Amino acid sequence: MLDEIARILSLSPALVDWYWQYGSSRTGTWSLGMGSWLDQLHRLKNRAAVISDIEAKGDKPCLAIWGPSQTGKSTLLADYIDSGGDEFGNGTALQWSDSDPVLFVGDIRDGEVTVLNPFNKGADASGCVTRFVMRDSVPDPQFPVKVTFATEAQIMHALAVGYLSETKAKTKDDQKLSLDAEEIEKIVGNLKSTGPINREAFELLIETCDTIELLIKSNLDRYSNLHRDWSRSLRRSILESEALLCSVENVREFAHQVFWDSWPSLTKAFEDLRRKRAEISSLFGEKPLVSSYKLAALLLNISAAELYAKSEIVRNLVDSSKYSVSAEKVILGSGTGDRLFQGSQDFSLFQGLVWQLEVPLRSSAIQRSSPVVHQLLEKADLLDFPGVANEFKSSDPFSDSDLTTDPGIIYTKVLKRGKTASIVVTSANNLDIDGFSLLMRMNRYPSNPIQLQTGIRCWFESFGKVWPPKEGQGLPLNLVLTFTAALVNEVHASGIGYGLDPVFEKMQGLGYLSDPKVVQTFATNYPQFPDGKFQVEGAALNSVVEAIMKDKSFQRQFPETGESLAEMANNGGKDYFFRHLLNQANESTRPELVAERKEKIISAFKDLLARAMPGQEDATLQRIADIDTCIECIQRYLNESKSFDPSRELGQIVQEVINVAPETLEPIPRNAGRNQRNKPLRPYLEKQFNDWREDKLSKPNLNVVAGSDETLLSRLLVYFSESADLDELLEFTLKYLGNIRTRVESQESRRFLATKMNNLMLGVGSENGSGSHPPLADAEKTIKRIAKDELSGHQDLENSPYYVSVITPFMKRLEYLKSSQGSERGEQPGDQELIRLTQVDIQK
Repeated sequence: MLDEIARILSLSPALVDWYWQYGSSRTGTWSLGMGSWLDQLHRLKNRAAVISDIEAKGDKPCLAIWGPSQTGKSTLLADYIDSGGDEFGNGTALQWSDSDPVLFVGDIRDGEVTVLNPFNKGADASGCVTRFVMRDSVPDPQFPVKVTFATEAQIMHALAVGYLSETKAKTKDDQKLSLDAEEIEKIVGNLKSTGPINREAFELLIETCDTIELLIKSNLDRYSNLHRDWSRSLRRSILESEALLCSVENVREFAHQVFWDSWPSLTKAFEDLRRKRAEISSLFGEKPLVSSYKLAALLLNISAAELYAKSEIVRNLVDSSKYSVSAEKVILGSGTGDRLFQGSQDFSLFQGLVWQLEVPLRSSAIQRSSPVVHQLLEKADLLDFPGVANEFKSSDPFSDSDLTTDPGIIYTKVLKRGKTASIVVTSANNLDIDGFSLLMRMNRYPSNPIQLQTGIRCWFESFGKVWPPKEGQGLPLNLVLTFTAALVNEVHASGIGYGLDPVFEKMQGLGYLSDPKVVQTFATNYPQFPDGKFQVEGAALNSVVEAIMKDKSFQRQFPETGESLAEMANNGGKDYFFRHLLNQANESTRPELVAERKEKIISAFKDLLARAMPGQEDATLQRIADIDTCIECIQRYLNESKSFDPSRELGQIVQEVINVAPETLEPIPRNAGRNQRNKPLRPYLEKQFNDWREDKLSKPNLNVVAGSDETLLSRLLVYFSESADLDELLEFTLKYLGNIRTRVESQESRRFLATKMNNLMLGVGSENGSGSHPPLADAEKTIKRIAKDELSGHQDLENSPYYVSVITPFMKRLEYLKSSQGSERGEQPGDQELIRLTQVDIQK
């Protein structure tokens, strides 16, 4: 039998097809919304794919290395990778073929030497993420590097981030746009409906909304005002917008406006990248891509496209690159085959699409170089992220005109910067990172700390951790200070003085990323570079190190890792750091988190499927049984809870279950009274109840009233919404809200509709209602009794304020709902097809 995650991945595409053929035609109470049911199906499918990918890798931990450019990220690994090799790359951990020597860092010697990460004279180097894995052998020694391309959504996200960090980011009216629900409505309102709902448009819109969600999580100013409404109503509203669903072109126009204010330069670049990706997909299909080291070095070097016009070496390498497609894989590099690039621009597009290079390191060479690093790479992969910009945003950032005049800037600056942030956030969201090590130069002010802070906060939140973390409840997060010789030389020259506070205060721009309660700090050094050379040695060096280690500021920053300074002075401190990384890899909590996420996905998928399936009992009997179960769950919670005041906790949940939040409702149609003939109001009102139910089902804490059974909670919400008199709601809306004329009124008046919906479901004003007020004398008597009990400290459960005012009326309403007449579900479109579909899946 299939594993449950494999079953979800197997069944989901057929369920999506079923929805478009049958499920989308369901209406009223039993409708399955595109912005709710279908959206959740897509999200569960994507989450299941993440879990499947993690399990396929064997839950091997992955440790990330990140920081500003030129802080020594590559050098940290170079001593181990290139150890034992000669100046041409023979004998390094990268070399798999005797005829293909390669160095990790160094000088290309006029093209005679293949260098994966060549010296770039202080400029940014990496254009994508590099994943280092250790292997005993590789399938093809001539083409050992695996290449992964970005998805269309990832490129969209990267350009959106780069637009904010590298350009003026202003509209054609020279305005800085801050998006909120109203602004989104304006953008959608400017699009024209051009036909029926288009499945391709919906699926592109899903990707667009997922990208917006990542940008919201990144806490970027442009998107921060979307946070409040996004999960409750805005995402659903976008996914059900007729103007967007009718046309792929409208979805693209919407995305261009949201992500980069429809700048023509960026729109053209995105469309070029999208077309290039489609071309690659057409040529290569889903086959894995493997590359030679020469081509991998070009793809990794973000300056390669710019050097095409200046360097004959680069130009010859680009122009001579070939590809060949076999039954099993696609080979990229020199040799036989078809030409891979049609010039500099084509190479830029290809390079812009490369997301990750997986570089295998030869196990025997690493063992010889460092047993510690060998043990680490046996246990975990290392992920080397492109560096964040060394400089802060320019005082004269790029304009649309600049990017149109020189499109190369888009790929080397805008896209590159955006890719860095996007790769970090995406990797974190996919649970692909067990620990982060941030490299910073010692005794320097940090550059671009906001991008680092955003990435780490997203990582914490993806793992279900709060940010900033409480002490002892964080994740493996290291601050690695490089070129620490600068501190030693300064103390040697000037002494400790009044202490090292000024040195460590320079790191305060990192915020919590330099807080010793959040990070472990390590000292490292690279004596092969001028900035890493000590101006003192021997006993004098040891004396300086001892003086630094006695300083209170140092001890505060290095509470448990002070020994790394002595190791740094002795041997660079890298082995000491890698020993700690090995400990962190051994203590990874990701497997437990993955198992927990897996159970949630499986449970949510079953609930989602159950909501679409026909019931197995008589509707009246099922209603009675369901409500009896809910009453039992409430009583059990009150009796078994160990909370100091269980009635308060449960009462607040009950209030949230019933409450209709105005922000979850769609804007009230304008001029509804006059448009009844052309656009009846009843379907709109029915949809508001459906949206209300979807909002409640998105909140796991509300399942308490249904014994953590989401399917049961879904049916309970149906019973409440069915109890509302839709005719009365229609009459109320037409009478009091039927002449709304402006967008603002349409938004603000939702609170009146929400109150009326709430009152109708609770039966306020009827004898069976939960909200009718008792006689004044009885109310006064109850209040006095509660006050007396509170003062005496002898309050019993059934006399507590929440029990009296919330739980008792709720239970009374539940009893009434057992005998109320709800609509029969009846046969719904696609019922039998869905049953057959799931039966076939189970048989598989």
